[in-house]
Amino acid sequence: MSKNKKNNSQNPLDSIKPQKVIYPIIIGLLVVGYMLYNEFDINALKEIKFTTTSLLFIGVSILCMVIRDLGYMLRMRILTDNYFTWKKAFRTIMLWEFTSAITPSAIGGTSVA
Repeated sequence: MSKNKKNNSQNPLDSIKPQKVIYPIIIGLLVVGYMLYNEFDINALKEIKFTTTSLLFIGVSILCMVIRDLGYMLRMRILTDNYFTWKKAFRTIMLWEFTSAITPSAIGGTSVA
């Protein structure tokens, strides 16, 4: 029984071996680099025109994302009866956003959250 107690109190990060993390990161970066090298077209990038209107709407879209995330944070604080601090709610929402970005849509960040 004391062995189980010891395993439960250990830091979960201690069980992660660097080799198991580094290799997928290197493979992913190599694949992305290869794809960028083969598909990147500088002429297509030159066609993009940034005007004050486009920059305005990019700013509006960023503002909308910030307002949405603040709403999610407020929601988390209300649902936890203010047990979550603003920092904890922010971290949870960022993890939620990251998870929904990298998982297939069938799984999604909502079901993980």
